[in-house]
Amino acid sequence: MTVVEKIYQQAEQLPAPLQMTVLEFVEYLVTKLQRKPTVEEDEDAVWSQFSLRMALRGMEDEESDEYQLSDIKEFF
Repeated sequence: MTVVEKIYQQAEQLPAPLQMTVLEFVEYLVTKLQRKPTVEEDEDAVWSQFSLRMALRGMEDEESDEYQLSDIKEFF
């Protein structure tokens, strides 16, 4: 059974208002895939990548066993 068929089976069991919500969400996802990013979004992505690269630069030279699991103060 394909994913689409599984989605259909699950959606079929929902009441009509929730089916409409599922349809709206699927339409949103399709629209999001088809939409081209704006210039500002492209610039934000470039700056984010650059910022991350700069923040992590030099870390490849660090010892891999420098930190231990016990160093972690919070677990999510």
